[in-house]
Amino acid sequence: MQSASKTVTTTRDMRWVYLLQDIEAQVRRRAYELYEQRGKKDGHHLEDWLQAESELLRQGRNIQSPNSTFNSVELAMISAFPMK
Repeated sequence: MQSASKTVTTTRDMRWVYLLQDIEAQVRRRAYELYEQRGKKDGHHLEDWLQAESELLRQGRNIQSPNSTFNSVELAMISAFPMK
């Protein structure tokens, strides 16, 4: 049987998972747009992905997290160095 605090932590963690999946989807869409703008020429997938990430971070828009609002740079730091 799970304790209440364990359930709350799991729910909070799942919200982060959904948030990060949404950000990944935004990057994926933008990277595909860049691929299309290049005339769908293969061989630039990493460049397109990194440019899409960079654009998202430069926008600096606020992203609502489960407990507070972070800008995209702070969110990138959080996802790069997750709490253990």
